[in-house]
Amino acid sequence: TTTSPVGSTAWKITNTDGTIYIFDLRELNPTTEQIVNGTSGGNVIVPGAGRSGHPNVSSPTWFLTKIISPTGDSVILNYQSYTAAIEYFRGETNYTQQSGLQLTCPGGPAVNPPANTSNYELQQINGYRLQSIVSRNGTVQFKTGSNRCDLLGDNFLSEIDVSDNTGKLIKKVSMVYNYLSGNTLYATSQVNCSTEAEPSIGYVDVTMPSLQRRLMLMEVDEINTISGQVDNSYKMNYQISSGLPSRFSPQQDTWGYY
Repeated sequence: TTTSPVGSTAWKITNTDGTIYIFDLRELNPTTEQIVNGTSGGNVIVPGAGRSGHPNVSSPTWFLTKIISPTGDSVILNYQSYTAAIEYFRGETNYTQQSGLQLTCPGGPAVNPPANTSNYELQQINGYRLQSIVSRNGTVQFKTGSNRCDLLGDNFLSEIDVSDNTGKLIKKVSMVYNYLSGNTLYATSQVNCSTEAEPSIGYVDVTMPSLQRRLMLMEVDEINTISGQVDNSYKMNYQISSGLPSRFSPQQDTWGYY
């Protein structure tokens, strides 16, 4: 496979059989690191004497937008832009002083141990989600549902519709989700996050409800395009008795992962 850059805004890949793949949509994700000292207001951590990192803009993803066959047929992939913010807990450093020992500098007075620090990273996602795939044979549409309450600013995939080249709907697939919080599953209709603020690097609330939630795919339904009834349903079951902690939790699983 031969790859070649097209200017600085796209990539074109030509396969050995002559098929051309064009990537001309780029995702930009600025990240900012924040080290904070001390606490204020219980579980709310605000910037202390630690340093604030400057945003680092990374471009990890190029999106495929067009495929051209050797005969000239093409497939177009269309995307919808969105923005979301997600905060990661990178780690913490705690200092303790052994009983009976005093920290001192040579020739100087006793000093206290350094302040405990916590390290967070905020990633601002300026992304794209696949909206449709169009060819001479028809169109596949990817429809979004409500706002995600575990990743504020994003939406979950709710439906996939397949139409022929006349626009007639020939297949429809619907997805059903729950939110897992602790060891309890909640229907998406039971969770309202419309008043919840997106994470901010300058004000880290470790009790944010979104940190406790995970979006779980529960059911995939094939819908009859004429009657609107479910023809086939595929259901997922999860082992949730132990639950899952907050994404900022320092707990470790059996394999040692946080």
